Amino acid sequence: MFRQKMFQNLFFLAYLCFIAFPCAGFAMQAIVEPSLSVSARHDNNYFKAEKKERDVFSYVISPGIELGLETAKTKAFFNYRLNVCYFDDEGSIPAGERDANDGDFLGHDLTAGIHMMPVERLKIGFEDSFYKTIDPARSDTLSNSVLREKYFINRFTPSIFFEAVYNFTFWGRYRYTILDYYSSRNEDSKEDRGIVDIIYNFNSKTCLDFEYQYWIRTYDLATSDYDSSQAMVVFRQQLNYLQYEIGAGYHDRRFDEKGKDDMHTFAYRVALKFQNPPKGLGEAKSYVTLSAKQNFNNVGIAADYFTGHYFSIGLGHVFMKKIGTCIDFSYLDSNYEKYKGLTHKGTISTRDDNTYKVTGKISYTFLKGIIKPSFTAGYEERDSNLAGFGYENTFFMLGLDLSYELL
Repeated sequence: MFRQKMFQNLFFLAYLCFIAFPCAGFAMQAIVEPSLSVSARHDNNYFKAEKKERDVFSYVISPGIELGLETAKTKAFFNYRLNVCYFDDEGSIPAGERDANDGDFLGHDLTAGIHMMPVERLKIGFEDSFYKTIDPARSDTLSNSVLREKYFINRFTPSIFFEAVYNFTFWGRYRYTILDYYSSRNEDSKEDRGIVDIIYNFNSKTCLDFEYQYWIRTYDLATSDYDSSQAMVVFRQQLNYLQYEIGAGYHDRRFDEKGKDDMHTFAYRVALKFQNPPKGLGEAKSYVTLSAKQNFNNVGIAADYFTGHYFSIGLGHVFMKKIGTCIDFSYLDSNYEKYKGLTHKGTISTRDDNTYKVTGKISYTFLKGIIKPSFTAGYEERDSNLAGFGYENTFFMLGLDLSYELL
């Protein structure tokens, strides 16, 4: 049923492209760009365990394709990447633990969509994304999970965008999400989400966004279903070298299970990017990014819900037009609502985790960006007040990216 739904969404997008482009006009731009990425990575604590750390090598081969068509009133895109993933233990496997190569799998990254302007001021869009992965962040941007379980996630999003009078813009979206795990150890879920933005444009570079979201998440087994409502006011501005947004609001979450306390929090997000040259004037040679937010995590099993305080900063610069360098730091403070366990001192406490991660990357560009080898190194650490949840992991990765724009 899950795969059938995904193919139905893609068939619907393909049908829209078929009927839209012949009627959209004669001037048309196309993009066809095949690509190939290969990487080899070593983690000294691949399973992110507090004890019994295991060295594991990861090898990924990723062929991909980017397709695009654009006219004056219609734009369509299709991006796909196949991820062939292999894993290998460096040393012996402890008794009772699974072999790393049991996690070998074929992953998929797919995004597709079409945006049309049937009449002046009105835009209609349909987008679909599909991932088969072991990365928890694909299902929840505030995920604190270290599980490496294979799952599918599919999001289908129709939208409408209307430029109204008096500098107001209306943007409405509905997003249907399916989260389906391979293993019975995890619980599948679905989400129906409506998003409405009423935007006041002071000018072409400054706006104020009144955003409201309401969604219902339903689980297949014992975890309580819930509905969330979130209202936020967001200010955005694009300056010469700087673009930023600052938003604040309130998030209310109510559970269906009787006796389970509801959750409420002040929610905010801040995002800032400085780049040189300015946006729209070529690829950035230097940049600084900063983001911060507070909110609930979205996907939780049983007592896995928490208020997350997230912060990140990134720095990048291109030397001699060929040598790319960047360094990124992130921090997540996960304050759990109900998750209780034993501390290292043997007392009972509510779980509170602090996760730090820093990565550095250097790359070199050959043949005008067609060939790009890279080296990445990083360190991550989680401090937890409960026993068994902390870990440290150091990783190194060699990568090679190949891409060539045919059209």
